[in-house]
Amino acid sequence: MRYPAFLWSCCAALLALPSCNLINPEEEIPSFIQIDSFSFKTEYATQGFPSFDFPDAHVYVNNKLIGIYELPARVPVMKTGKVNLVILPGIRENTLSIAHRPIRICRSFDTSLNLEAGKTVSISPRSSYRDNVRFAWMEDFEDRSNSLVYTNRSSRDSLSLIPAGSAPWAFRAAMNSAWSMYGELAANDSFKIFELKTFNSFNELPVAGRDVYLELDYYSNLPLQTGLFKLSGTLYEQVPLVLLPETNGKWRKVYLNLNVELASLTAGTPIEIYFGIIKQTGFLERTRFGLDNLKLSYLN
Repeated sequence: MRYPAFLWSCCAALLALPSCNLINPEEEIPSFIQIDSFSFKTEYATQGFPSFDFPDAHVYVNNKLIGIYELPARVPVMKTGKVNLVILPGIRENTLSIAHRPIRICRSFDTSLNLEAGKTVSISPRSSYRDNVRFAWMEDFEDRSNSLVYTNRSSRDSLSLIPAGSAPWAFRAAMNSAWSMYGELAANDSFKIFELKTFNSFNELPVAGRDVYLELDYYSNLPLQTGLFKLSGTLYEQVPLVLLPETNGKWRKVYLNLNVELASLTAGTPIEIYFGIIKQTGFLERTRFGLDNLKLSYLN
C-alpha cells in the first residue's frame, strides 16, 4: 500500500519531537494534625451536666472543609506554615451511622497552627453550648423529682429514682451524676407496655425544619421507642421518632433531631416527649431501662 507523502512528513515531525519525561514528580509531603477526642463543659445551673458523645470531627483549614474524621484521627493537611483551624464536634444524628452531622448547638474549636511537612501537631479540641441555646426542658433527677409520668396505656410494674452507685445499671460518669431514673417490667411471659411522657407540654419549639435536639443517656435491655405526642384538634396524636437499640449492659448517649417531625406543625402547637418499651410475649428476662440527663434544646 502506498501512503500519501504528507503522512510520511507528519511521522518524521513526531519522531523529531523531544521525548517526554514519564516519571512523576515527587509527591507533596503533607503535614498532620492529631485529634484524639473532644472535651465538653457546661454551666450546670443553666445547662445541666456535661454529658456528651462527639465521635467525629469536621475539620476546616483556612475556611475549607478538608474532611470528616472519626476520632481518634491523624488528619493529613496539604499545607505548611501558619493556618487557621476550625473543628466542629460531630454526632451520629438519630443514631444513624451514615448521619455524620455537626451539632449546631455546640461551639466549634477555633485556633491557629504552624504546620511543617511530615510533622504532626497534636491538639485537644474543646466545646461547650453556644450562648444562644435555649433549653425548653432539662431533667437529670438530681433533685430527686421526676418530670416524666405514665401514659394511659402503660403497665406500672416499677419506676423509681436510684443513686448512681447503688446498682450496675445506674448512671456512672466523671460528671458525678448522683441520681438516675430506673424502670422495670417483671420477668414473666406476658405482653406489656412501659411508656412515659413529659408531664409538661411544649408549645414554643421552632418549626419549619429548624433543628430541635432531644439529648438523653439511656440504658435498656430491649429497644427503647422515642417520639412525641402532638396536639391535633382536641386529642394528642402519637408520632414515633427513633427506636433506640438495646445497650448491651452499658449506658449510651444519643442526640435526636426533631426537625422533620416538627416541620409540618403550626407554630405554637403543643407537643409532649415520650419514651416506651414494648415487651413481647416470649421475652422472659426482667426488663430494665434507665434514663438520665434529658435535654430538649434549640438555637434561639
